[in-house]
Amino acid sequence: MAENDCVMQLSVPFFVLQDRTTRTLIGVGKPSEGLIYFQNVEVAAVAKVLPSSSMELWHRRLGHPALKVVAGLKDLEFSSSNVLNSACEICNRAKQTRCYFPLSNNKTWEIFEMVHCDIWGPYRIPSHSGARYFFTIVDDYSRGTWVYLMNMKSETPTKLRYFLAMINRQFGKLVRTIGSDNGSEFLSMTTYFLEQGIHHETSCVGTPQQNGSVE
Repeated sequence: MAENDCVMQLSVPFFVLQDRTTRTLIGVGKPSEGLIYFQNVEVAAVAKVLPSSSMELWHRRLGHPALKVVAGLKDLEFSSSNVLNSACEICNRAKQTRCYFPLSNNKTWEIFEMVHCDIWGPYRIPSHSGARYFFTIVDDYSRGTWVYLMNMKSETPTKLRYFLAMINRQFGKLVRTIGSDNGSEFLSMTTYFLEQGIHHETSCVGTPQQNGSVE
């Protein structure tokens, strides 16, 4: 036991064999006829991990950096056969970008032919009037902008009706097209738009760039 750096303790009716330093249990013995019998003593398995010089493996371990970064690691020698000859599938997927959105070819020829609408909020700090949302309307032709403060998003249909009535009375114009996202506040006005002869254009889901004039 001295050579193996072990200690033995008596724990009636067993003898416990432990590592002297770590106190790891090595075995449990039971006395019989003046001898101590150890049964089912497990043999510790030793595993050794060999260093890997695979550039592809280190590329994955380090979070898929550029190959120049991996090749610059110290104490690692990569053979020419370890150079990645095929593109990394994960890199191709993670580094994909969306194509830019081209400028719209649709042009308006007079004011209020089309207006763009959007809602911002809620904001953590309310305005002096207690509003946490503001409803923005932008004319596509003139870029004239109107902003309505709101306490709740549910006020949007009412504010939009006020705006359409104001445009009709003050400018003698009727809005032909309204552009917005797919917010429920706008979709709930589908019947109203049909009754007023207004065309409602919505952007694709998750694509605010299509409503960029007001976003």
